[in-house]
Amino acid sequence: ISLFLLLQTIHFFINKKRIKETWFVTLITSPFLFYTLSLTYTDNLTEGLKNLERITFLFLGPLVLYLNRSFINLNTFKLALNVFSVSSILLVLYSIVSLIYSGINPLSSDYFTLRTALEQFSRMHPTYFSMTISIAFLYLLSTLFLEEKVTSKAVKISGLFIISTGLLVASSKMILAGTVLSSIYIVFKNLPKGNAALLTLLGSVILAVVIYSSDPLRIRITEFYRAISNESIEQNNPDSMRKVIFEGTVYTIKQQPFLGAGIGSQQELIDNYYLKQKQTLAFNKHFNAHNQYLQTWITAGIMSFILLILILITLITIGIILNNSLLASVGILFALSMFSESILTRQDGVFLFAFFPSFLVYAVWNKQIATTFINGRFITQPLTGVQRYAQEICKYLQTNTNFRLIAPKNRNNQLSFIKGNFWEQVILPIRLKLIGSPLLLNLCNTAPIIYKNHITVIHDVAFLKNPNWFNSGFRTWYKFMLKFTVRNAKKLITVSNFSKKELVYFTGCRPDKIEITFNGVSDDFLTQKKT
Repeated sequence: ISLFLLLQTIHFFINKKRIKETWFVTLITSPFLFYTLSLTYTDNLTEGLKNLERITFLFLGPLVLYLNRSFINLNTFKLALNVFSVSSILLVLYSIVSLIYSGINPLSSDYFTLRTALEQFSRMHPTYFSMTISIAFLYLLSTLFLEEKVTSKAVKISGLFIISTGLLVASSKMILAGTVLSSIYIVFKNLPKGNAALLTLLGSVILAVVIYSSDPLRIRITEFYRAISNESIEQNNPDSMRKVIFEGTVYTIKQQPFLGAGIGSQQELIDNYYLKQKQTLAFNKHFNAHNQYLQTWITAGIMSFILLILILITLITIGIILNNSLLASVGILFALSMFSESILTRQDGVFLFAFFPSFLVYAVWNKQIATTFINGRFITQPLTGVQRYAQEICKYLQTNTNFRLIAPKNRNNQLSFIKGNFWEQVILPIRLKLIGSPLLLNLCNTAPIIYKNHITVIHDVAFLKNPNWFNSGFRTWYKFMLKFTVRNAKKLITVSNFSKKELVYFTGCRPDKIEITFNGVSDDFLTQKKT
């Protein structure tokens, strides 16, 4: 993947097509920017610079992918994810074979010995080993339902079995839980509900049997139950120690709730709490927050904490809107995993978070490039001449798969109660931004003022020529909206030379920005000659 990013950088300098959409790369790199800002008030600048260097890829990875977004097409996406999945399968096979060869039974050894040996053979902490192969698992599962060839399905099912074995051996509870929940989401998105429920039930039974048969997993679950049911702290129980870690983290956050302690001082403050509470093991091991949300808050303040949550919500939302179960499930996996691990404190976690969300988002966005979306607000309005115009145009445009109507409808394809100006000016542009800012065609005079990638049909400017015909509220709003529509539109379309002249006169728009398409006549009004 590092080689892939290097090639991406080279491609940027030889490719003339540049991408101007910046909101997503700004959002996903914002934690790094806040970490950098925290250097200005951290007490330990040397440690802060060291920690910042460790997470530099959190900024560089998304930036390189952003600069080369147009290169991440469907073929690139499949190639990269296929290579990644094969590599993950080989990693799991190598690790399990090495465990067995060294005399460690994955089903009966104690989990501490097992996880220590797994880290030695895989050269990865079990948490990040689990996260890596989980992403490969979700990719294989999401593409399994698209395969038509029996041999291809058999290969992917075999890969899923091998990776699931690796997940069980690593026994990272929250990541395993996140993988299970994400898998259920993928199954329900790709199968009829009845089949999905049956497959989920069967998988749950198999998982329960495997957990009961595996000593490491059974012991971990037992220790977790003992930790939450007993108030006392057991030094040899990692789940019990998390209570001390949580208390120390919350205590430290309360000392600096707005700006955080800074990227160089946060661990020192937590260690001081451990020392006061005489938690020797936690102090000697320098346990961090073991929760990325709280780790972000304690490091760079409440704003970075909010932005991290917003990033994850955005990933899941984009996946849901675009009906991409892989992107949504990866977002779910990261969101749940961050509850139990400070993922962005280690380079393995930084790399996974910096690469996969951006890569998946740009891949699904590029699928939308060839699609022009039609503003469907008119279907909620009374039928007048403008709405009739839009309906007739849509009859022809929607025979082309490159055009898609987007209207204020709910999940049951019924008209939503959120409509009118609020839908057009708020919901519509946000939704379009989330799917990569595709071209929007507005057929009825109005357009979202905060969205720039659009073509708008303006039939006339009668409210400017004859203001007394309209009420003051209508005139004020349309005059305000027209100003931004003319400024932001890629092109304006009007229905006559007369309307074009008035548009130029009243708005100052350049004539070459306005195209004329004359109104047509419906087939219902045409008299066919008898033959």
